Amino acid sequence: MAYPNAPSLAEGEAFTTATEAPLRSITRRSLLLGVAAVGCVNAVDQQVTDAMWPQKETRLQVFKTNGARNGIGTFVVPGLGVQSGEGIMRALMPAFQTGQWAGYIRYSDKELEVDRISDLINRAQHKLGFSGIRLYLHSMAGAMAPEIIEGLDDSVCIERIDYNCSPWTADYVFDEDLVHFLSQLPLEGSYSSKLLAQIIERFGRSQNADKSIIEKLGTAWRTTNDEGSPKTWLQQLKYLSQSDLRRFDSMPEDINSRFISPADLSSDRVVALGPTIQTYTNNIPGHKQVVAVGCRGHANPRQHAREYIEAMRPPEEVLTISGTSQTPRASYDFDRRNV
Repeated sequence: MAYPNAPSLAEGEAFTTATEAPLRSITRRSLLLGVAAVGCVNAVDQQVTDAMWPQKETRLQVFKTNGARNGIGTFVVPGLGVQSGEGIMRALMPAFQTGQWAGYIRYSDKELEVDRISDLINRAQHKLGFSGIRLYLHSMAGAMAPEIIEGLDDSVCIERIDYNCSPWTADYVFDEDLVHFLSQLPLEGSYSSKLLAQIIERFGRSQNADKSIIEKLGTAWRTTNDEGSPKTWLQQLKYLSQSDLRRFDSMPEDINSRFISPADLSSDRVVALGPTIQTYTNNIPGHKQVVAVGCRGHANPRQHAREYIEAMRPPEEVLTISGTSQTPRASYDFDRRNV
């Protein structure tokens, strides 16, 4: 049967499309080039990450004010995206009595090691002999409380835990959808992945609606570069997303807990403080107290040191001058020790 306009073929010749073979070649080449490009970008991304955040282990740095040899040790454990608690500790230092110890945790750049935090406190206890310790848990570090305490030796006497704007789980964070999404990704954590997450956060949050694109991108850039290692940051997100698996009601009955927060709970646009404080107080044992500071915002003792120092002091140490509460300021010399 003859077909109109059919090509004429010599006897025994097969019909082929002239572009078929070149198309396969281009596809393979493009695929290989694409894989190579992704590999190169990923390698550079990891090199940048490792170069900017090279520390391999979690550390505890301890300081002692002048005075008595033994005393209370207050340890600052920083929250999400804050690599070192040194700035918080130094801001709060005037609130510590003479003779007290103060220390801060500096996270590893490679992973979140909660068990090592407990181990470092144990080593400090055996080496320095505290009469008791306090934990100052900044933001998401509050979710670590059960695991940190579980890893402490019986010789460690916990006098008090301060939770500063700490969410119970990721469900109490305003960006909970982003937290849950990022925590599910099969990522190790890198510079570009954190930058992308910060950009999504800045453009997605309603309180940034009035800001320009340049302002949003600038904030995302600063946050990516100024705060914690992307690898530790991603592990912190995963930890916060899984914190409902840890039992706060298993903590010892005799621990005093304080919840430090702004008087205007709604001014914290990171954590839903109303429900999270209620959840904490309903689920943890021991004596509980809520302490309000006179500033607004989320977990910011470095920006509002005076207000936080006032909140940290016992009532008898607060001076009243002309009807206004004033926090006496002091300077300290430090005996610095690595643990």
